[in-house]
Amino acid sequence: MDKKQLYIEKTLHLFLQKGIKNVTMSEVTQALNVSSKTLYKMFDGKTGLVLTCIRLHKYQMSEMAQRIIDEKDENVLDAIISIHDAFLGEVVQIDPAYFNDIAFYYPEIWETESYFDFKYTKGLMMRGIKQGLFHKNLDVELAVDTIVLLIRAMIEHKDLQGKYKQNYEPLYNSMLLPYLKGLCTMHGLQKLREYHKAKLQAARKAEAI
Repeated sequence: MDKKQLYIEKTLHLFLQKGIKNVTMSEVTQALNVSSKTLYKMFDGKTGLVLTCIRLHKYQMSEMAQRIIDEKDENVLDAIISIHDAFLGEVVQIDPAYFNDIAFYYPEIWETESYFDFKYTKGLMMRGIKQGLFHKNLDVELAVDTIVLLIRAMIEHKDLQGKYKQNYEPLYNSMLLPYLKGLCTMHGLQKLREYHKAKLQAARKAEAI
């Protein structure tokens, strides 16, 4: 790993743990043991550093999604739910200020480098339609856009943040899951029940160990 990549990864870790506004360039240079001149020249200031870190994090999230898709193979519903479970599980570990700071202080980056471009979900849904899991007249673009809106609300909505404090399980069960059920055929609902039953059994088994 070259120095630049190492700097990006270490800085991203700081941003995820403390938010972006709360991490000064001075703190970054101390953590990286590098001069501010070198850092500014390498990334063209904090905005450039923030953009580079966001792109790395997005890439990491995409890689995580692709690994799940590869593991699940033809289990489309399993893949969709597992991806979003993994995504929300990742978000739980991030200081809420991180996303809020991007949206407030770097609005152009927030819009152009969206974390919620779930292209893989569109492909999975189209496969699910062919498998009879989702309604054949489903508007895939609209369905994915709605899922994105629900996830953004779970992450960004201040009232929800304050009330649930990043506990996404009740939010998922009351917001995202009912919508996903509405997209499913009877066959899809059966597969969804089987998935949640297996997940519950696995959780109970893990608790018993």
